[in-house]
This record gives sequence, C-alpha cells and structure tokens, in this order.
Amino acid sequence: MPSKSNQITAQQELAIRNGIGAAGGLARMAHQLGYRTAERVRQFYAIGAGVPAEKCRAFVRAAQGAVTLLQVRPDLYAGLTVEELGYSPRAQRGGRVAP
Repeated sequence: MPSKSNQITAQQELAIRNGIGAAGGLARMAHQLGYRTAERVRQFYAIGAGVPAEKCRAFVRAAQGAVTLLQVRPDLYAGLTVEELGYSPRAQRGGRVAP
C-alpha cells in the first residue's frame, strides 16, 4: 500500500472525512461520484490519494456544502475568486455559500 507521506495534508484529510460524513457515508458518496464501490472513496484519505480533480465539484455538492473546493484541493483552487470557483453568495444554504 502506498504511504500517505506528503500526498494530502491533515487539513485536506479532515475536509475529505467531513465531506464523506455530510454526504451520508462512504457508500453514498461513492454513489454520488459514480463509483461502484466505497473503497475508491476511502482511498481519498486512507492512502492519501485525495479527491481527483474531475470529482471535486461533485464531492462538494454531495457534501451539501459542508466543505469547500479550497479545503478539498487547495493545490487546484487556492487564489481563485468566488466567481472563478463558481460560488454564488446569494445562494446560501444553512449559512454556507452554495457550490
């Protein structure tokens, strides 16, 4: 099994775990992302694989705004404006800005 060394940060791991929990667990997140098994989602944090770039927006949507794109993949989304990230400040849900 590959090591987790410097693949994702502790903050990213926490965001991924929080997102999975908000989505209703591994199986539900896997379904939302189009994966056949929950194991693929578990690998996001278990081996430090992180959320694939092409799945980030779906991950945040499935997490119902509990995490942000920046939290999940700061390497991709750091430095972008709210508009560039696709967030709408007017479309707030539960105090969080909707993706």
